[in-house]
Amino acid sequence: MQKTAPPLVGVRPWWTMTDGMGSDGETGVVRAQFDWASVAPSTAVVETLAVATDREPTAMDPLYDVVDPDALDAFLRTDGTRTDAAATAVTFEMERREVVVRATGDVVVRAEE
Repeated sequence: MQKTAPPLVGVRPWWTMTDGMGSDGETGVVRAQFDWASVAPSTAVVETLAVATDREPTAMDPLYDVVDPDALDAFLRTDGTRTDAAATAVTFEMERREVVVRATGDVVVRAEE
C-alpha cells in the first residue's frame, strides 16, 4: 500500500512512503527528493525522519548527536557543476533507521530489519 505523505518544505512533487511491498520491493522505506537550493540537507533529513517515524521533529534526538549538520550541508550541496553528484552520499543511522542522503537531493530512510 502506497501513501502520499503531506508535502514538506522544498520537496519536489514525488514523495512516497512504502507501507508494504513497493515497486522496488522494499518495505518500511521512505523516499524524498529535495532541491538543495531551497532546503538544507540537514533539514531534509530531519523532515524525512519525522515522517518515517511518525513523530514531530522536536520529539526526536537532535541530528547533531549523530552527524554535524553544517558539515552535512556543506558536503552535499552543489552549485550544479559537480560531476560526481550521483555518487556522492552520506549514510548513517538515526532513530533506529538507516539514512542515506545524496548530493542529487535524494533522502532515503529505511527501517531496521
